[in-house]
Amino acid sequence: MKTYYTHIDPFFDFIFPFKEGDNLKADIIEREHDYLIKMNVPGVKKEDLKITLKDGYLTINVENKEALQEGERYLHQERHTGTSTRRFSIDVDVKKEDISASVEDGVLNLVIKKRDVGEKEEEQDITID
Repeated sequence: MKTYYTHIDPFFDFIFPFKEGDNLKADIIEREHDYLIKMNVPGVKKEDLKITLKDGYLTINVENKEALQEGERYLHQERHTGTSTRRFSIDVDVKKEDISASVEDGVLNLVIKKRDVGEKEEEQDITID
């Protein structure tokens, strides 16, 4: 069951996305006809990003690779290498065609079209037997 927050557009079903990809910082911006997710992916090549949509979840997998040259070794390493994942719960009615992605200057931009929701349903009381 999805939880909707009244101060957040119900298109997205979260306040805080999953924390698995904590090093993948993201901003979510609502615009008139769409939403924009901007995620930092510094130094990551387009071919090292995988974005999937399944069952109302938008998943971004990032593989940070850095191969040492022969004769090199790390003395100290702070930059993350390996695979990171960030997952967002979005409206189940969103289709692949509703999402576009681009990478520019180390930022992944995901544009998600808003779906037409029509009129909001009025609150209805349920009788308890």
